[in-house]
Amino acid sequence: MPSYGLTKRGFKLLGILSLSLVGLLVYSHWHDIAQFVDRQIPPPLYENARAKEQSLPHYTDYRHKEVKYFFAANHFKSSGWGNVMQDFVTMASLAHYTNRSYVFVDYIRNPDGSRYTEYNGKLVPSRFPLSAIVGGSMVGDPWPAGDRTPLSVSKDFFLNVCPNPTILRVSDINTDKIRFNGDISAAYIFEKWVEVINSVEDPCLMLEPDDNPIFEYWMYGVKNRMLSIWHYLRQSPVVTHWEWSSIVRSAYKRNRQLFGSVSPWLFGLFFDSEVEAELAPISGLLALHVRRGDFEGHCVGLGDWSADWQAFNSFPEFRDKFERPADATSQEIKDFYARRCYPSIEQIVEKVRQVRTESADPLRYLYIMTNGAAPWVEELKTALDRDMEWDRLGSSRDLTLTWEEKFVSQALDILIYSLLVYRRYPPLYPQYHQLELELSHYASYEHSDVKYLWSPNHPDKVGWGNVMQDYILSYVLAHSCNRSFVFDDYTWANDGTEYSHFNGKLIPSRIPLNALIQGPLAGGLLPPGDNTPQAVHKDFFHKICPNPTILRLSDVTGWSDSDTVELIISKWVEKIASIEDPCLQFEDKSADKQIFNYMVYAQKDRLMSIWPYMSNLSALSQWGWSPLVHDAFEANREVIYPPASYWPPGQYSRLKEVMGGLLVMHVRRGDFSGHCRYLAKANAEWNTFNSFPGLPDKYDKVQSDPKRSSANHKAFMDHCYPSFEWIVEKVRTAREESQEHLEYIYIMTNGDSSWINTLKAALYDLGGWVYVGSNRDLSLTWEQRFVAQAVDMLVAQRAQVFIGNGWSSLSSNIVMLRTVDGLPPEGNRFW
Repeated sequence: MPSYGLTKRGFKLLGILSLSLVGLLVYSHWHDIAQFVDRQIPPPLYENARAKEQSLPHYTDYRHKEVKYFFAANHFKSSGWGNVMQDFVTMASLAHYTNRSYVFVDYIRNPDGSRYTEYNGKLVPSRFPLSAIVGGSMVGDPWPAGDRTPLSVSKDFFLNVCPNPTILRVSDINTDKIRFNGDISAAYIFEKWVEVINSVEDPCLMLEPDDNPIFEYWMYGVKNRMLSIWHYLRQSPVVTHWEWSSIVRSAYKRNRQLFGSVSPWLFGLFFDSEVEAELAPISGLLALHVRRGDFEGHCVGLGDWSADWQAFNSFPEFRDKFERPADATSQEIKDFYARRCYPSIEQIVEKVRQVRTESADPLRYLYIMTNGAAPWVEELKTALDRDMEWDRLGSSRDLTLTWEEKFVSQALDILIYSLLVYRRYPPLYPQYHQLELELSHYASYEHSDVKYLWSPNHPDKVGWGNVMQDYILSYVLAHSCNRSFVFDDYTWANDGTEYSHFNGKLIPSRIPLNALIQGPLAGGLLPPGDNTPQAVHKDFFHKICPNPTILRLSDVTGWSDSDTVELIISKWVEKIASIEDPCLQFEDKSADKQIFNYMVYAQKDRLMSIWPYMSNLSALSQWGWSPLVHDAFEANREVIYPPASYWPPGQYSRLKEVMGGLLVMHVRRGDFSGHCRYLAKANAEWNTFNSFPGLPDKYDKVQSDPKRSSANHKAFMDHCYPSFEWIVEKVRTAREESQEHLEYIYIMTNGDSSWINTLKAALYDLGGWVYVGSNRDLSLTWEQRFVAQAVDMLVAQRAQVFIGNGWSSLSSNIVMLRTVDGLPPEGNRFW
């Protein structure tokens, strides 16, 4: 056979050129090839997710007990995920507010019973099991700790246990007068349906499948009506504890580097944890949502209808607003809607430049969420990159997705957007507030002659340690008068707001007391022999006592701020005993109108006088931490105290035995440096309960006065804001002087991670420590994060040895509880 002059090397070269040509053809026609492959492989049906929905663990129990259900059988169908998600969220929240199990259904693209359907020339699943897209409580996982709402169930389970449900027609309630009256808010409609559902005795409740949804899709575009419902949605755990499915999370994890830089340690922590509320924010990322394709015609229609933005794009605090131009020509209106609804590449580039320039934080990464064709997306990326430099620029076209992930990628885009800035609202703990309004003794107290004492002027804008001290002393007074102690929330801001700013972060303005503690002080049972009335919440007090007798500080004379607490309380007991009215309330002014101001807690000669009485109170001997706090401990016990890995689940954390070999240290950092300098100028004494006579470490106010010498000032700061060297030396000394062997350390601190890691390394260098951990190592749910100080206190209360800060109210409260529990005084040390 003729060789045409080709050598062996020539054949190899020809082969390489042929393969290169094939590769070039594949690359240039990749979009067409991908479409061809897509048409040959049927879309996934998510059988594993569906099978899990049909066998949730609580189904066995629910078959044999009465559970109330709410099934909105009229969810949006044949709509995009954005529309359907809104409907799911509002209906699941409605079920939760009415204390019914939410019945979840598939996300349905085509309700005709087919397995697949055509959409934009492609085959897609006609229906998706909801758990293929979302996770968490909406699809049957547990609600947050303390929430007693029945868990969600699938439609199939509901129809099995409820073959003949009560059916409500939406049109019977949502008449045209309600539907189309712009003055009737969505909140009113929501409240109306809560009332209707609560009036139905039948546990099996279903909305007529062929009726309109309660909130029709067009309502979500009427902001003056729909925004009113945000008050309910933002408190609903459906929203506050929203989770995505494992399929979506897996896709995010695989593609995380596409959205910007990430710490491998932080990423591993968040995604190896089951606590999806702790997903790390993506700093420096700007995400664009750019609709193309069929949306062009939709935008024209929106202009014709003079449509407003979606309600939840129109929060008043948002910088960008939508205001339709007045007296504009039809072409001007068309151009106006096109720019905001279907912008050109030039307009997109202009907007991105504006946002990046105005951003308070540097934006270094750009991610484009789009359904645009690949060539158009590349053109947009080129224009954006040419206009401004980006460390990383990608789009949804660049994602690496499995076949299952591909059809739920819209959920991945929403997940990414939600992580741009960590702006989720803090929890408001409605389930704990509800618990406080439904305490079991209220029924009998409504018809009895119980006497109450309400002190509304607790301090605010101070830490939990200060408020806890004030609550305990107020309880001492109520108990001494044989009156029911009226408790309130732990209040940071008493201005009626739901949220406050602290250290640049949003925090709850109020936290229900039962989210932090339990026991007699928070309305719990009293032990046998204590005949004092149980504590009640202030809302119950106001219901029973609409017109209480008001006490003023001037009502009792013959005492001053220098007298002992025992003497002052005795005078008030005498005064209160002379009043017949069961309803007593101190004047509701400000925190400076208190019997005991904050200074008394550092005046041991005054406060220690009441200790013999106070230490025997059931409020302290029966002190307990809330289920939320216990659950946080249970979830992190191996991180806190490694031997706990062998304990039976859910048992040990509620006991008071010592955690053998554990040293807990309380190390204040950050803003406490300035506070220590202030304390030094005042030559302040330690908190009283850090000064019990039997404690080994003492503070001599006279000899140690920091104003006497620079050496004294340095020593004061070492005790108050200890250096690495001081901390390490104190730990070494405490271990040497301990009568028990110590081998584990837990650090309570507000120090930053790098500082803590350096401290850990220095402690390990001492040798002999099996484990050194800190509260920065904890994995906490969103609700637990805002009561984390109570988690630390639970651990410190049970440590073998505790090293505290003598000027800290938190340390003082820990020492007080350890003393009441009978722990040896030599186990309490100070810097």
